[in-house]
Amino acid sequence: MTRQPVPLQVIPLGVGDYFSRVNYTTTFLVLGGTTRMLIDCSDPLQKELHEATTRAGLPLGVNDIDAVLLTHLHGDHANGLEGLGFFRKQAKDSPGRPTIYLLPEVLTDLWERRLRGPMGRAHMPTKGIDAVSELTDYFDPHPVEPGKPFRVGDLEIEARRSRHVLPCMGCKIHYGGRTLGYSSDTDYDPAHIEFLSDSDLIFHETSGGVHADYQLLAKLPEPLRKRMRLVHLPDDFDRASSAIEPAEAGKVYVV
Repeated sequence: MTRQPVPLQVIPLGVGDYFSRVNYTTTFLVLGGTTRMLIDCSDPLQKELHEATTRAGLPLGVNDIDAVLLTHLHGDHANGLEGLGFFRKQAKDSPGRPTIYLLPEVLTDLWERRLRGPMGRAHMPTKGIDAVSELTDYFDPHPVEPGKPFRVGDLEIEARRSRHVLPCMGCKIHYGGRTLGYSSDTDYDPAHIEFLSDSDLIFHETSGGVHADYQLLAKLPEPLRKRMRLVHLPDDFDRASSAIEPAEAGKVYVV
């Protein structure tokens, strides 16, 4: 079926932090033109994607995804890659390998330290199965260089390394004269906020500890806070009194 172009928009699949009992972890579906891209790939991806897009009135499945922009390798951002890779490789109606965009140092670790164990060898003699696979059997990987814009379908993307405990990147996504910004996991970093500040809509994480302190975000200028939505939320986050609007899973945010 031919896709109809759409304005730049984003649907959060989850808005919680790694330890949430009530929310799926923070992942996004970005749509712009005819491109459909995940930012990160949490688990259970199939369920998250089904529930959020059904609520949004645009039911989509993993075969509808063109690409994944992987910010870093923590499990709440990357655990869904195994299921996505297996499904797209095995499903009869699969459109093929999804493209994955990531930092060079994240690409170096993705297969050897994250996916090779469960995905590198299939051995079941009773079924006549004995196969060895590589990352490229499941995904089409593309390393990206922060500071150098790149394209994912109809989307133009700028990446910037964030201040986190392992290699991680935030991004700005451009389409149709509009810009979406996402901090990804980061300490409170004025330089990172400045990078995002010209975006029409910004999703910024907050969770305490090694993550961005809400009290500092709440002191940002009001015009900036009005364009910001909070994600990576702990379960005890006080939504009602927040000076910045918390994001909602399954809501369509038109940029």
